[in-house]
Amino acid sequence: MRFCLLTLVLAAFLPQDDPRATRPSFSGSGNGSLTVLAVPEKVPLDFYVVQFIRSSPNGGTFSVTRSGKKADPNSAEVGEDYIELSRGIRFRIESGDVGFGVGDTFSFVTYSDAEELDKLFNRWVNQYVKWIISREEKERFAEIQAPEDKLGFMESFWKRRDPVPSTPENEAREEHQRRFTYVVQHFGAGIPGWATDQGKIYILLGPPSAIQRNPSGRTAFERPSEIWTYNNPPNPKLPASMDIGFVDFTATGRFEIVNASNLDILAPLRTNLGYAMSELEAIGLLRAGGTLMDQTTGMGTTIRPSQMVIDQFDFQRELQEVAKVPELTRPSLTEVTETRVDFPSLPGAVEATFFRVNDSSAFVPVTLSIPYARLTPQPENGDYLYQADVLIQVTDDSGNEQPSIEDRLEVRASASELESYRESELLYATSLFLPPGSYAIDVLFRDNPSGTLGRTSGSIEVPSLSDSGLGLSSLLVVQAAVETAPPPPEAPRPPFQFGNLRLIPNVSKRFTSGSTLTAYIQAHGFQTESETNRANLRLDWFILKEGRLYSKVAASYHRPAGRSQIALSSEISLRGFPPGDYALRARVTDEVTGTLAERQAAFTVISR
Repeated sequence: MRFCLLTLVLAAFLPQDDPRATRPSFSGSGNGSLTVLAVPEKVPLDFYVVQFIRSSPNGGTFSVTRSGKKADPNSAEVGEDYIELSRGIRFRIESGDVGFGVGDTFSFVTYSDAEELDKLFNRWVNQYVKWIISREEKERFAEIQAPEDKLGFMESFWKRRDPVPSTPENEAREEHQRRFTYVVQHFGAGIPGWATDQGKIYILLGPPSAIQRNPSGRTAFERPSEIWTYNNPPNPKLPASMDIGFVDFTATGRFEIVNASNLDILAPLRTNLGYAMSELEAIGLLRAGGTLMDQTTGMGTTIRPSQMVIDQFDFQRELQEVAKVPELTRPSLTEVTETRVDFPSLPGAVEATFFRVNDSSAFVPVTLSIPYARLTPQPENGDYLYQADVLIQVTDDSGNEQPSIEDRLEVRASASELESYRESELLYATSLFLPPGSYAIDVLFRDNPSGTLGRTSGSIEVPSLSDSGLGLSSLLVVQAAVETAPPPPEAPRPPFQFGNLRLIPNVSKRFTSGSTLTAYIQAHGFQTESETNRANLRLDWFILKEGRLYSKVAASYHRPAGRSQIALSSEISLRGFPPGDYALRARVTDEVTGTLAERQAAFTVISR
């Protein structure tokens, strides 16, 4: 039982000066601290989880657990020294500028010998989570060398599987602990219970819906057997009701998994060529010309070994689907949206813009930005991998939802690039087509390595797109515009590809003083001169600061042929602009009719 508890270590830790404890890690929205003040000599290997449970005028209260059990005392107050009576561990929690939220968690480990941690890592990956860890996760864990990084991976492993992140409990971790404890106690027969066939199935699928036990066999000729029935197993590729058979071939209490449909053939194991000691041996004897001896009369019966092999292959495919259950049962972002009310503060920003396609439809690029500094890079093959899931939901003012967009982002970086990445933002761009109307945009995103969630929202107003009068698209203030070949007609249109021009978004709208800002807008519905069949458009750019004119760009004139849409762009120098908030206003005048239209976009200038 002690092994089971120790293998539940959850936290990412950095080594500190005291060799008997790791530096506490933190996961959550607050920015306070926990300091381990004292650790006695010969301290046992234990892990501590200190989790915020309620606020108070003095800062709040944290629950304290040690190796999966309540510590004594089982709570700690912010701003006060905590001393555990049984171990003598002493620590103190201090609040920061941002208050703690329910579920915020500190974790640390005490140990007397660093080799204990190495043994723990080996047991965790090769025993405790053997059946639920993916191959990719196992390979990534093996590549990690530093103990603090391994512990961080273990924390992320469970956070990725938490079905209800809004609660302090991690239901997936607790259910796995219950299953692991059960198999260790009930299925050991010369080998650990987790290593048996029954233990593996129980860990993957949980308790069966029904069990048929035949401890002495169904007849005098049979070996002991069991049939486990699972109704509605958590994989749509499995039968709605699936039977899994187990036979104790060696009469030692160790049940081996078999195809339940072949149980009548395999359980007796008596053929004219002798007894078989395993399922494959039984199939081999039968294919070699053996005949099954009837379990009641001892006479031969007719069987079809080839069909047995086919059934075995089908059964092995089902077992492969069973092995996929842990990944399939990991909560999707859609499920998280339905179960969570509030979210940890993983920051992000979303921007949506529109561009006319025709009278009834607009092309709407949507951009999400997340600071790399708040994402968790995971070591992989000598580099680092950022991975995040994104869910975008768009709803019109009548409550009608557009088809949601769900995607996974992966960015690889070398160790030398990490610092520069932390100073930039992860950008994700997608697009959709919308008719005129008002829309709310809700974006949920998750840093997969840490399990931390973020949420941001925005809106977009798609006006009338009629071509009967001068109209403008959104005004884009972007980082740059790059000429590139347009995609082939059959390929999806990239969100910020306009003809041979690719725009580089800047969702934050922050530009360094002295840099260049690129502005882009489209005009439509303008009139043409009857003599030349050309339009006559004037474009003015105004830069406002605190609502007043700060600078103006010289007007430009455009004379497109025919009545069509036209793209208008300009590079605007910010040289000499002091730091502060600004607005860029685009004014397009149709010189043929004298009508004009304006769009405006805010931006910020920051110092170098």
